[in-house]
Amino acid sequence: MKTLLKLSSKLQKNTFKNFLILVAFQIIFSCESFASQKNSNLTFNEISSEGEKTGCSLEFLTLDQDYVYEKGAPSVFIGSFSNLILKDKFSFLFKIGIFDKSKALKSIEKDEISLLQSDKINYAYFRLNNCNKLKDGSQSEINACYSSIKKELTSFFGEKGEFISIYNFDINFFTALSNSDLIEIGFNREKNGIDQKLKIILDERDHHEILEFTKCSLEILEENFLNKKR
Repeated sequence: MKTLLKLSSKLQKNTFKNFLILVAFQIIFSCESFASQKNSNLTFNEISSEGEKTGCSLEFLTLDQDYVYEKGAPSVFIGSFSNLILKDKFSFLFKIGIFDKSKALKSIEKDEISLLQSDKINYAYFRLNNCNKLKDGSQSEINACYSSIKKELTSFFGEKGEFISIYNFDINFFTALSNSDLIEIGFNREKNGIDQKLKIILDERDHHEILEFTKCSLEILEENFLNKKR
């Protein structure tokens, strides 16, 4: 991605812009193949600073049972996938919090749960699984999938105890996410502990949110990085 951002010639810029258009079209067409579910798990939001759009986020809120650490008791998970400008660089951020079940289950409103302190998370990662085959049939499902393992630049804990990881911006994430029907998030509460797996099944409405997230991210990339090279 660093090479792409250093494009200097007009021909290279046009080639890259055409690539972005192809990515957007692929995502639009892939959304049509997903069956409708009862609930949408992802919500797209723009991130602004001082009146300017500086990032794009896909937020999730879901309930799941923790059979590894909590004997099957329900837990509330809130997190996000974001592309945003950090220190003059376009970066990707993954965040997840696991919130106290006895308090959080009284209300699953995101704004109320986010005021609570997250349960302890030692480490977290995500994978995009069960990816659909690409429409041209030229590649296997593996090439349309994505894993955050070994891609992380740094990680830390948020103000409420959420686990946060930062990565380099990767345009391949859009293609993989648009072709996936499942996000698998792994985490452990203790160092070298057993991983707990959280699965978020994506439906047609989720993929509409993914499309908006993609369009927002590509607009920020072009306006704040590509255009400055002209």
